[in-house]
Amino acid sequence: MYKTMLIFMSHRAGKQPYFGIVAGLFGQLATTIKAKAIILETPYTSMADVAQQHYWYLPAKWLVFDRFELLGIIGNIQSPLLILHGEKDKIIDISFGQKVFEVAPQPKEVIFVPHAGHNNLFDFKVDEKILLFLEKL
Repeated sequence: MYKTMLIFMSHRAGKQPYFGIVAGLFGQLATTIKAKAIILETPYTSMADVAQQHYWYLPAKWLVFDRFELLGIIGNIQSPLLILHGEKDKIIDISFGQKVFEVAPQPKEVIFVPHAGHNNLFDFKVDEKILLFLEKL
């Protein structure tokens, strides 16, 4: 029996983004409990990696104190995983979502949305794809 039915990480609260930390926090939570499913929207490898990509001209990776290292803990997830990521995301590059997916254990699925950016995944009917994923469980 599951204590938690679903963990859904979204970078939004209403229409305002939770700037970046959500994937790391939910990723950590997902390694400590067994849920029926884990859904990560626009995950990143670590906040330090994202900072370095945006501020390539600075040693940004070394200036981030709260690193939220998802890549190092994703292998401990014990639940089916769905990753959602827009291919045109200019905030969290799709390469981060691809790396997280590669390292994550089975069972896992990924949905890369061709024309979606960071804040408009649900404009591309991602909710329908989430329901299909959940129905298969």
